[in-house]
Amino acid sequence: MQNTFPTELEDDEGRVYAINPSYHTMLKIMRLWADVEVHQIHKINLALKWFFPTSRPEDLKKALELIQGFLTYRSSDKPENKKVTKRQFCYEFDAEEIYTSFIQAYRIDLIETDMHWFKFQILLANLPTNTAFGQKIQLRFASTKGLKGEELNKLNAAKKKVQLPKPVEKVDVEEQKRLKEIWDKITVN
Repeated sequence: MQNTFPTELEDDEGRVYAINPSYHTMLKIMRLWADVEVHQIHKINLALKWFFPTSRPEDLKKALELIQGFLTYRSSDKPENKKVTKRQFCYEFDAEEIYTSFIQAYRIDLIETDMHWFKFQILLANLPTNTAFGQKIQLRFASTKGLKGEELNKLNAAKKKVQLPKPVEKVDVEEQKRLKEIWDKITVN
């Protein structure tokens, strides 16, 4: 693990840009990108403004790649599990349990505290299973193998309450098409 977390990023050409690495900022960008009501150009402009507080790469594609790379940070100490294809959690849907679990495990109030995105990701990934978030995740993926009758019905009912909401596929497809059109316009330059 790194001794310090980055507060600036370097592009392919060696130019360094100050960034806003706050977990609040990164969650705000993720919410923005998921919002189907906001036009893609507006999303891109806001994300760039929030992430690069002073200046940003002129090449929009490279700027967005820097944001995406930062957003998808994984600790180098833990190899990414390539087998996990199912979404494990949702920051919005699981917000209350994440908030409560940070207080339970670390005595950190996420509303009153700001921290670097990488630190947030590390702490989130290492929350104990006896926290509200840990228990919700365990229940979400609990096996029903070998269960029958009332026991099976109870577990299925409990699992149904904690399952992630299904994304609306039609919106996702339309959103991807619009993003691709914008991306193609950006990369033509």
